[in-house]
Amino acid sequence: MIPYRPSFNRSVAGWAVNYAERNLWKFGGLQQVDDLLQEAWLVFERCRHKVEFKGPKHFMAYFKTAFYRHCVDLAVGTTRAKSVGMGTAMPDLDLLETIDQELEVAKIVDRLPTDVQKLVRALLDEDRPPMLADGSGRETTNEYLSRLTGVPYADFRGKIVVAIQRY
Repeated sequence: MIPYRPSFNRSVAGWAVNYAERNLWKFGGLQQVDDLLQEAWLVFERCRHKVEFKGPKHFMAYFKTAFYRHCVDLAVGTTRAKSVGMGTAMPDLDLLETIDQELEVAKIVDRLPTDVQKLVRALLDEDRPPMLADGSGRETTNEYLSRLTGVPYADFRGKIVVAIQRY
C-alpha cells in the first residue's frame, strides 16, 4: 500500500480559512485571518511528518484536531496576555516539549541502579565541572566520571561499568 502524502491543497486550505473566519472572535482582535492561516500551514507541516496516513480522511481528521487544539492554545495565551496587559502571548511549545522530555528522562533515570543514577545525573548537570588538564596531560574519562559521581576511582570500573553492562 502506498502511503498517503498530504498537500496543503484547496480542501485543507479552504477548511482552515472557514475555521479561522468563524473563530476569529476567540482572539480578541489580536489575530487576523492571515495570521491564523499561517498557523494552519505550520500545524499542517508538523502533522504531515508525524504519522503515516491511510488516506485523505485520516489526515484531515488528524489535521483538524491538531489545528483546533493549537487555536485553543493561542486563544488561551491571548486571553492571559490581555488580562495581564502584555499584548499578544504565544504559548511556548518548545518549553512544554522540554518539560515533557525532562520528566521522561527522570522516570528512566529513577529505574537505573543507584550508582548509574549518580553517573547519569552528574552528566545531565549543566554546571558540572570540566575535565582536569595540566601540563602533563588530562584526566582519563573514567577518572573524570569517578570524580563526578564521588565513587573512588579504584572502585569505579567495578561498580559503575559493571552495573551499566548488567543493565
